[in-house]
Amino acid sequence: MASIREAKLRERARISRLLHDELGQVLSAAGLQMDLARMDCQQVPGVGERIAEAQKLLERALAQVRDLSYDLSPAIVERLGLEAALARLVARQRARFPGELEWSYRGESQLRGAQAEALYRVAEQALENAVEHSGARRINLSVEIARQTIKLEVRDDGKGFTGAKVLRETPAIGLRLMKLEAEEAGMEFRLASGPQGGTIVTVVWPPRAEAGKAGKRRRAGGNGQGEKVGP
Repeated sequence: MASIREAKLRERARISRLLHDELGQVLSAAGLQMDLARMDCQQVPGVGERIAEAQKLLERALAQVRDLSYDLSPAIVERLGLEAALARLVARQRARFPGELEWSYRGESQLRGAQAEALYRVAEQALENAVEHSGARRINLSVEIARQTIKLEVRDDGKGFTGAKVLRETPAIGLRLMKLEAEEAGMEFRLASGPQGGTIVTVVWPPRAEAGKAGKRRRAGGNGQGEKVGP
C-alpha cells in the first residue's frame, strides 16, 4: 500500500508538470496565434469580435489549467498552509458538485508537516469519493485543531455502503490510502457507513490507544506538569 501511495504522489507531480509545462504552453501559444488572426481580420465585419470571444474562453481555460496544476502539486500544503489549501480544494469540488458542500476550519495554531499533509490528502480523497460515488446531496467537511487534539471529519448523506460491498468497488483503494495517510502521520482513521445511507470519514489525533495511555499517565502524575502534549 505504501508503494501505491508513492506511485500516486509521483503521478500527481508528473501530471502537475505536464499541465503547467506542456498544456499551459500550448494554450498560451494558441492565444498568441489568435491575437495575430484578430489583427489580420480587423477589416472583416464580425470576425474580430468572434475571435475576441474565443480568446476569452482560451484565457479562462488557461487559468483553470494553471490552477489545477497548482492544486495537484504534492507541495500545495507546504506552500499555502493547511487552511488555505483546503479552501482551494473545497472551491474546486464545489464547481463539480451539484449539491451543497459546506466546510469549517477552527484552529488554535497553524498545523504544518506530515500531519497537515495527511489531513489534506484524506480530505481530498474523501471529498472525491463523496462527489463521485456517494450520490449525496449534502457534504460537510470540518477541521478542528487544538493544542492537544486534531480532528477532521467528512460527512455526506449519500447511499453509504457495507464493509463487504466497499471492498469490491473502486473507492476501496481510496479508503485504504486514506487510512495509510492518517496512520503514517500518527493519527487514527475511522470510517462509519451503512446501507441506510450516509458516510462519515474521521481522522483524529491522538489515537484512542495513545490518548488512553496519556490519560493514565496524567492521572498517575497528578497535574501532569512537565509532560508535553500536542502535535
